[in-house]
Amino acid sequence: MKQNPFNITKAVDLTDKEILDYWVDMPKGELLQQIKFLSPMPMLVLGGKGSGKPHLLRYISYAVQKLRYGGNAAAAFDAEKYIGIYIRCSGLNAMRFTGKGQSDDTWSSLFAYYMELWLSQALLSIIKDVICQGDVSIDDEEAFAKDVCERFASPVPVPPDFSGIQHLLGVFQKELSCLQ
Repeated sequence: MKQNPFNITKAVDLTDKEILDYWVDMPKGELLQQIKFLSPMPMLVLGGKGSGKPHLLRYISYAVQKLRYGGNAAAAFDAEKYIGIYIRCSGLNAMRFTGKGQSDDTWSSLFAYYMELWLSQALLSIIKDVICQGDVSIDDEEAFAKDVCERFASPVPVPPDFSGIQHLLGVFQKELSCLQ
């Protein structure tokens, strides 16, 4: 008799392959049909402890998306029409973004910027992975980097490639951490 893998393990401790292998949807895929991946409105996933929230979120993440399509990320994106970004916020202490003589509005803006930097770095990791696989190509990483850097309010140095952009975003994130 097989043992329940969740008796002693949480979904955050499982590998991406185990998340895929242990996934069980409702009949006819009804659970995933409820998720409106392309909606511009955010969706909250609510449930009690042990209800499967991390398992669901990891199942719809890029790493498991790619596994569902035999490692072909481009096929996953083409079929599912989204890129699942999963990051654990367990190390994020949101209370760092309060007090110290600053208004709540100021901290709210800084927190939003911090999260945007973090999500951007996660997205760049996915883009780099897709390009390394050869599923998609970008002819000019430097032009891409320049386009990214032009979106900042103040001029920033333009790195030559994706790794440079990630490093730059990490530097900005660390600078914010110093403010706290």
